[in-house]
Amino acid sequence: MNMMENVISRIEEFDFEKEFICDDINDRVYTYNAFFDLALQMGEYINKIVKKDSFIAIKDNSFELALLYFATMFTDKRICVADPVKGEREIRDIIDGIEETCLFPDEGNKLSDAGKHTFVQYPELKVCESY
Repeated sequence: MNMMENVISRIEEFDFEKEFICDDINDRVYTYNAFFDLALQMGEYINKIVKKDSFIAIKDNSFELALLYFATMFTDKRICVADPVKGEREIRDIIDGIEETCLFPDEGNKLSDAGKHTFVQYPELKVCESY
């Protein structure tokens, strides 16, 4: 069995109504179905808004970051992650080494400006309480 057959086989076994993620911070529970739906929507948005090969997420370890990782698998893009806990200088060092692209910032990001990059937001992520 090749990898794709293995992945499809495993997905076919999912109980999509079963709880998948408990987000205690935002007091929300996501089923496999809800998470896949959000990931597919986010993947479509990424494909529409990100014109380059990669994009940058300045996100802490959160539901949103997990969603971005997973959604990126439904695209032909590469996700680059910068930890928002780092200071502006460290974040800038990381993102300045990446070609011009889109930035998905955390709500309280420490960047005063996006530099050569473009800040973007995904309004439908209100479910995650960060946008």
